[in-house]
Amino acid sequence: NKIGRPAKTLEVLPEARASQRQDLSLQYINALAGLQRWNEIKDLLMSERFPIEPMFQHVYLAAAQKQLGSATGATNEWQRALEVAKTPEKLMALAQYAEQNSTNDIADAAYSAAIKVEPKTRGAYDGRLRLALAAGHTAEAQKIAAEIAQVWPDDTAARNQDAYLRLLLGASNGAAEAAEREADILVKKQPFNWLVRATLGLARLRLGKNKEALAAIREPRVTGVEPPGPLAVRAAILAANGYEDGARNDARLVSAKPLLPEERALIVPLLQ
Repeated sequence: NKIGRPAKTLEVLPEARASQRQDLSLQYINALAGLQRWNEIKDLLMSERFPIEPMFQHVYLAAAQKQLGSATGATNEWQRALEVAKTPEKLMALAQYAEQNSTNDIADAAYSAAIKVEPKTRGAYDGRLRLALAAGHTAEAQKIAAEIAQVWPDDTAARNQDAYLRLLLGASNGAAEAAEREADILVKKQPFNWLVRATLGLARLRLGKNKEALAAIREPRVTGVEPPGPLAVRAAILAANGYEDGARNDARLVSAKPLLPEERALIVPLLQ
């Protein structure tokens, strides 16, 4: 059971033994965390009796401070963790811990720092993009997607995402035509990929080619496992072609799901 396992760890791993190596120290602290013994964790870490890498020390102290109700203390510890994490590996580990703990400002700062130290740290770009999308910051997400496409020009998924986000942000004319050309090629190669179909459909919608936009999203059949963004685009295209019932149905299906503000704006008229 949940309490039994951490308690068992503390039985077989006395503090004196745990203090001899970092891996044992972390096991010991994780067991205390499993038993919600945050005061003990804080005291142990602040006493510096355990041979723990400073970054991990500050991360665990941040968790303890948060659990003990000190938001300021937690923020300070996250900041200290960021200051001592110097290598791409440590920065990536810190970013992932921060993201898991919903401390997204530190996660983003750590991902950004990892990119500065090692510009081709792909996981850091992906992390920044994920955070921007989750926060609904479309312009920031587009900027990051464009950077990924620039550093990895052969990554068609990144190029497609950049084009899609540009279109959501209102790209038209030449930019929409370029997005249409590239998405058209991708749809031929990946006919079941809803993300590229959404880009093609949205590009045509922005260019006033409503019937061609409809052709882009006619297939494949919707099964309910599609990403919500492309379904919002599909709803807007159906509405533009006079298929009100289908459009409203799609809009209702995705209205409760996570959407970017610009995706939600596409379906708002259909929910009234």
